[in-house]
Amino acid sequence: MRLNLYRLAAKGISGFDSPASHASLPEAAVTLKASRDVLAAFDVPKL
Repeated sequence: MRLNLYRLAAKGISGFDSPASHASLPEAAVTLKASRDVLAAFDVPKL
């Protein structure tokens, strides 16, 4: 979980994706939704 969030932050900050592709925002949304779903399975309180 932590590694996935670090990867998301690193790719977004470094501009890993091409500016023309605009793929980082949809990928970020999917990653955050999946992370929320995993945390929900463990009854982690929402912040």
